[in-house]
Amino acid sequence: MSTFSELKNNRPMNFKKLQIRVFADYDEEVIDGMYESALAGKEQLEKELSIKVGEIEIDQDLSDNDKYFLIDSISDDSYINQQTTDLIGEMQIIALYKTVEIAINKMLKSSELFTKQQLKSFHKISELKKIFDLSDLKGFHEYNELRCINNCIKHSGQVDNKLANFSGWSEGDNVNNFHPTYDRLKSHVRSFVYSVRDQVLVKVI
Repeated sequence: MSTFSELKNNRPMNFKKLQIRVFADYDEEVIDGMYESALAGKEQLEKELSIKVGEIEIDQDLSDNDKYFLIDSISDDSYINQQTTDLIGEMQIIALYKTVEIAINKMLKSSELFTKQQLKSFHKISELKKIFDLSDLKGFHEYNELRCINNCIKHSGQVDNKLANFSGWSEGDNVNNFHPTYDRLKSHVRSFVYSVRDQVLVKVI
């Protein structure tokens, strides 16, 4: 019986290309789903809180002060609910960037064109630019914006001078509007990954 090593060495040359295609086709469903679940939970809780406020307002056994403090407490719950949903949106940005980073790394590794040292360095955009003319690849602008947003979230939570070069961002502002930004970028970022895939496939023999 052939060993795994022998089978690997004797595999068809297009096996590497198949791997590259598979790794490029990452799944966004989990990333999409986590926000949809959070949003559904937020809406349900808001309905419940609204009902509670109505019950408090008509409760004749409560003083005005009691009503004020109870409704104020519910307002805190509503604020936390909104903050939680915003946090999930922030996590979408981070998850998408991480997913794409992994997909690109797996494609490059599967190509067997690069050394281990090179593969370790490709998390830096400057190193990727040494092997691809990234600015010519479809979706690179949006991928680069996603990268900058991800860095700002991790480092300070504020827009830095690199992210400020993209439309809609002002240096020093808090990074926000996460879910709409994720929705705006994700299809373009996928196009970028496919562009990288195609560039790698051309190099594989």
